[in-house]
Amino acid sequence: MANKAVFSIGSDWLGQGELLFAWQRSDSLVAVCGSSGIVHILDRQGKKYTELSLPENRPLKELDWDKDGEAVAILQEGLTYVLVWNINTRNYTQLEIGSNDRPSFIKWSKVQPVLAIGSEKGGLVFYNKGTQRKIPTVGKHSMKVISGDWSKDDLLITGSDDKTLTISTMNGDTKMQSSQIKAQPWNLKWGNAGMATMMLKDQCLLAYFTNDNLSSIEISFQQHYGRLLTYEWFSEDRIIAGFSEGWVVAITTHLAEMGNEINSVKLFNTTLDAICVCKSLGKVAIAGDNSIRILALSNFKESRSDKIELAFEDGRITKMYWTDDGQILTAATTGGKLLNFLMIMPSLSSSFGTLVGLLTSLTEISVIECSGGVRVINKVTLETEPSIMCLGPFHIGVGINASVWYYRWRDHKKDLIDGGVCVRKRDYRGSAKSMVINHAWTATLSDGICSLHLIENDDPKAEKQFPEGNDEKVACIAMSPSFLFIGDASNRIRCFSLEDMNFVSEYRMESPIAAVYPSQTGTKVVVKDVTGAGFLYTPANEKRLSIPNFSSSVLKVIWDTSDQNLFVICEAEKVLAFLYSPVTLYGATIEPVRELLSVEDLDKNLRESVTIIEKGQKPVLLFNGILFCLSESQGNVKGNFLSSHTYLNQWRGRSDTPEGHYKFFLQNLSLKRFQQCFLVAEKLGGVKIPEVLGNLALQNLDLEVAERAYQISKNVGMVYAIKNMKHESEKQILLGNVALILHQHDLAQDLYMKSSQPKLALEMRCDLQDWIIALQLARSVAPEEEPIISKQLALQLEAQGNYSEALRLFERAAQSMQGSGLSSQELNQNLMQSYAGMARTSIRNGDITRGNKIALELNDPQLKVDCAQVCEQMKHYIEAAQLYKSGGQPEKAASLYIRLKKWKEALELMSVIKTPKLLIQLAKAKEAENSFKEAEEAYEKAGDFESVIRLNLGTLDNPDRAKTLIKTKCPTTAAASMMADYLIDKGKKEEALEFLIMAERKQDASVLAQSNKLIEKYSKIVLERDDKNVEEHVKIALVAEGQDKPWLAARHYEKAGNLQKCLQLYMQAGEEYYDEAIDMAGRAKSDVISMQLYDFFMGEMGDGIPKDPKYIFRLNLVMGRLKEAANTAIIIATEEMEAGNYKKAHTILYDTTKRLREEGQRVPQAMQNKLMIVHSYVIVKRLAKLQDHLAAAKLLNRVGKNISQFPAHTVQILTSTVLECTKAGLKEAAYNWACVLVRPEYRVYLDEKYKKPIEKVAIKRPKVADPEETTSQCPFCNAYIFDYELECESCKNSIPYCVASGKHMILKEWSQCPNCKFPAILSELVRSLESEPTCPMCNQSITSGQLKLLPDPVSELRSMMDKAENEGEEGEEENQARY
Repeated sequence: MANKAVFSIGSDWLGQGELLFAWQRSDSLVAVCGSSGIVHILDRQGKKYTELSLPENRPLKELDWDKDGEAVAILQEGLTYVLVWNINTRNYTQLEIGSNDRPSFIKWSKVQPVLAIGSEKGGLVFYNKGTQRKIPTVGKHSMKVISGDWSKDDLLITGSDDKTLTISTMNGDTKMQSSQIKAQPWNLKWGNAGMATMMLKDQCLLAYFTNDNLSSIEISFQQHYGRLLTYEWFSEDRIIAGFSEGWVVAITTHLAEMGNEINSVKLFNTTLDAICVCKSLGKVAIAGDNSIRILALSNFKESRSDKIELAFEDGRITKMYWTDDGQILTAATTGGKLLNFLMIMPSLSSSFGTLVGLLTSLTEISVIECSGGVRVINKVTLETEPSIMCLGPFHIGVGINASVWYYRWRDHKKDLIDGGVCVRKRDYRGSAKSMVINHAWTATLSDGICSLHLIENDDPKAEKQFPEGNDEKVACIAMSPSFLFIGDASNRIRCFSLEDMNFVSEYRMESPIAAVYPSQTGTKVVVKDVTGAGFLYTPANEKRLSIPNFSSSVLKVIWDTSDQNLFVICEAEKVLAFLYSPVTLYGATIEPVRELLSVEDLDKNLRESVTIIEKGQKPVLLFNGILFCLSESQGNVKGNFLSSHTYLNQWRGRSDTPEGHYKFFLQNLSLKRFQQCFLVAEKLGGVKIPEVLGNLALQNLDLEVAERAYQISKNVGMVYAIKNMKHESEKQILLGNVALILHQHDLAQDLYMKSSQPKLALEMRCDLQDWIIALQLARSVAPEEEPIISKQLALQLEAQGNYSEALRLFERAAQSMQGSGLSSQELNQNLMQSYAGMARTSIRNGDITRGNKIALELNDPQLKVDCAQVCEQMKHYIEAAQLYKSGGQPEKAASLYIRLKKWKEALELMSVIKTPKLLIQLAKAKEAENSFKEAEEAYEKAGDFESVIRLNLGTLDNPDRAKTLIKTKCPTTAAASMMADYLIDKGKKEEALEFLIMAERKQDASVLAQSNKLIEKYSKIVLERDDKNVEEHVKIALVAEGQDKPWLAARHYEKAGNLQKCLQLYMQAGEEYYDEAIDMAGRAKSDVISMQLYDFFMGEMGDGIPKDPKYIFRLNLVMGRLKEAANTAIIIATEEMEAGNYKKAHTILYDTTKRLREEGQRVPQAMQNKLMIVHSYVIVKRLAKLQDHLAAAKLLNRVGKNISQFPAHTVQILTSTVLECTKAGLKEAAYNWACVLVRPEYRVYLDEKYKKPIEKVAIKRPKVADPEETTSQCPFCNAYIFDYELECESCKNSIPYCVASGKHMILKEWSQCPNCKFPAILSELVRSLESEPTCPMCNQSITSGQLKLLPDPVSELRSMMDKAENEGEEGEEENQARY
């Protein structure tokens, strides 16, 4: 759309030849005149506003509009006057300058309604349009005025053909006049402060400094540029100049760099015609070679898309003008044409909700929907180009000057009206400055008056004008669906209800109001004042909040249409987002949305989240964090996320990465969207993130999210605290509770005090032990609690050392405690504490007498002790000792008496003193008095046994007690040394030996032992006390060997590590020391030593005589050769049984079995059977004691079947069997065994006492069989078998036997000995203990209380079965190996 020709007029209007034109300062109307002699006034679209027929048809020299755009001055050739035409009156004013002179120059002031007219004779006339007064002046110049310009300070500089310059005021006074310059000054222009520039012919520029007595600098250019044709200022210190050879050059006018070139470029080959600068766009238009080219002033880069090509017949361009808004570029040509080009689209825009109204051409507005993608939904055609516009939900209002047109673009059903329809045109008083629209109402501001009325209804009752009465003029307006907001000149912002047609709220600011920006609903309004400060005003409660970082550079405020608490302030190049929080712990707040890179940034004062706006972008709408901007260069609307919302739309839900979740969390956190934060808090894990979320949610009273966040962080305390407060209905109490759990105690106090329960503030301070504030609160909130709090504060002050104030508060508490409403018990307790405090602080303050008196009167031991401590700290030791004694701490009293050397008082307390230090001091005092027995008691009570020993070896002469103390309570070197010296003195050298070694006087002990043949005693003591000293053991071994004591030498050689020598000496020592040799081999764990010892026992070494097998058994056992030990044990047990040593055999078998079990080794079946047989015999005696003859008979039957293993007592055992069977009623069994006994080989050995009874039993077989034996279940297969049967016929398993009864084990009563772990039937073992309190197997003492049923006997049985199977497999392997 850029560079589109808006309109052009040619010779049909203007005539042939060159033409002149001039735009109003407001760029609304243009005046143009050609050879036709008619001045045409046109608007921006080229529509004729009016035309002026000049009184005389003379060629025009100049046209110029005044600052207000109300009057145009017309200068014609050859006339003695200047015409001024007024746009309002449509009349001419003829300004004569004198009959003998003619005007040559005209220029309107930029500030005042003053026209300067220069004459051909060098005079100046100043015409004031307002007063209609002319001020003629003479002597300004001597020749024709040819050029001039007004400054911003309203100074006129003029140049003349006389080559002089004059500076005049608007009243005609000459302020400054120059001396003659070298050429006529053409194209005079004011530059920066105090500098004016001009062209001297076509050669150079001259810069004049009016602040420095018209000093000047001439600026020359390179010759190849050609002639200087024109120039323009484009900044305070920059000039652009055009030359005849087509060059364009930019120079600086900075004093230190005057004339330095900044940029230069050759654009044209033939000619350069004109230059025109647009400062608002930062561009320059250069005409030449039938084209207009556009350069950027910053770098001279050409915008090729903006180049304008002209028709050849239009001719060369003589003049160009670019409107200040950059929209229209006007050019006049030698062909008599006025050309107007649209350089940029007008930037008029307005928004409502998610809609944007955009002026897309001079007479067309596009309505754009921004939600769901930017798209044009309607285009409204206008009658004229507007200067203001406003978009509503159904209407568009456009205005120019005092006229406003209202177009409906959709109906109330939201159906679009294609092209729109004008529903109303209205003229207002004065030019419309701004306009606001809602669904039905409109308000227009013009000349300080706000006109409110319905858009499509002419009802006078529905019209209002503001101000009313004596109110100040209106400065700004804004509208929401229900309210009109008015800011007036009296600094007030007022809210007018459109429903009630009345003002409903009003607030007066400190400074005049510049603009108001209400939210969508109108419940919040951002107010900007003329100082640049910004506030958020809430009409509902007429409160305001200051907006941080708001400045005068803020151009606009936009509310987010989807987030009612988010708004942005727009500056030229950036946008800052702010969040309004209506309900927080700290009240309503406004905070800038911050850019968080981590949760730690919450504790830092980081910069706000800034969104940078590209140049040429104009923010128009904010929707869901997307800022929609109008591109002034492209004429369209684009949306970009605010920097605070960039990741919210990119988040991929639960499938996003941890980094994505974290960004999503941080951006939502900065926007206080806590529910969204919670969605990812659990995903992020950890404790800190949910803790941060919980704290921030709590501060903003989002209790639900806070509770769930703390649940994630496992903060049980906070979860319960929130649950307890969630249902609190009173806001101030709820806020106070939140502040309390966030540890903001001062805030919590303020909130509680504003609530209906101010006592909560007092309770909080008491819980915090902040007694100073608690006391202040108690006076107003709960006076009855003042005494208790005074007491607590006094205790605190006492601890801090402020004793005088503490005493005052203790006294105050004691005096007023009666009115505290406490129960009798609580009252007495608090009174006691108050008086106690008075006692302590009285002493602290120097009133010892009063403090002691109070302490003694109260008769509280602890108080007396406390006061004693205070007295002690203050060095009042006598009083302290008395109080300690009275308070039940005699030791401390005695300590003080001893410090004071008051021995008498201290000795009185000796019986109750327990502190060793005190007792030792007393003992020394007694010893000094020769009271040695009492001194001994004191030393002993203090634990100073060395002193007790010293007394017993000295004055008390009781060495036996000294010995006892050394061995039992004081085995120190000093005590032993004293004892040794005493015994040596008494000639008891053998006794002294032990104490010398104990005293570590080994050299003395060694000398004494050798000189007195006490080496065995010495050896024994050394082995007991110091068996690590190798050198000492070698010495003893050598001495013992020399004294022919090989066993003794062997012991010490072992300690010295010489095992070979040790073994050799043990072999020499004889059989008495073989066991020691075996133990030594076991300790050494040396295969060499054990094999040598084994060979010795086998007779293969040493004397060649085999030794008793028991030594080989012990050696195997000690060396861990358990299988060999087991085999040897069976052999030894067999020999012992053959010798009749059944208990010894039992012991060998049991010990070996136990050792094998402990080492996890199998027990050979032969050993198990032999142990079962011998054990069955051993327990018969115990059963007989219990009169259980049946059990005894059954076990003797079992032994009888294996009688060959008892050859030494065959007859005796069988005799016992017959007798027990008879007693048990087993006559058939008795008969059978009696028949065996009467055989010849046994009969001769029968005891005469039993011979006849046995023969009698054997004579006749009983007629009745023995009673059938009782049965019980097999623990393996549950089949019933006889109680004493150890093999199950059904499952063929060997069943474990009970060590107490010899029966097979049953599952339901499976128990075991707690020592040896052999199985036993619980009831049988308990009964056995009645006879002897020892285990029948291991003979160790046990009680019935130690016995219990096994919880899982099946597992125990299965373990035994597994071992039995392993034994079977190993036995089979051994058999295979054998064969």
